[in-house]
Amino acid sequence: MDFSDTTTTVLADDPASWPPCFAIAGLTYERFGHPLRGRLRELWDYKATCAWLGRQASFESGPYEQAARVFREHGHLSEAEQILMAQRRHAARVDRSNAIWPRRAVSPVLYAIDTVVPLISLNQRSSWYPDTHVRYGEFVLWWLNLATLLGWLLSSIFVLSLARLSRSP
Repeated sequence: MDFSDTTTTVLADDPASWPPCFAIAGLTYERFGHPLRGRLRELWDYKATCAWLGRQASFESGPYEQAARVFREHGHLSEAEQILMAQRRHAARVDRSNAIWPRRAVSPVLYAIDTVVPLISLNQRSSWYPDTHVRYGEFVLWWLNLATLLGWLLSSIFVLSLARLSRSP
């Protein structure tokens, strides 16, 4: 089934009723609706939406972003974030299974600088998030947040020290 570059106002369908593989790159819609026939489902079930998007014939990031946009526009912010995290996990699986390097690899050194040094954005921290569903994922997230706070603290101490040195006769 191919719905590439298709536009509709309401996507009224049950994701479980779709075939095992399909193409939906470029499919745009404004909201979800209940199908005319079939079982009723929760419209804002991000897990069902992620499972549906994960069955694409080939990985496309656009359908994930479209679904997240619709969720966000209707006030489901945390669910939209979960969809974008599923997109990143799906992309990582594809990259590992095909041995393809991501278009934009995360540099560990630049990632550390971006995490610890405030006021400098190298766009590394925004391109990779720890997966809290894997072993030690919560710990890594906690550690990154602690490193960010320590970076702010140490940078503030450094700036105050420079200010004090500049006032000394």
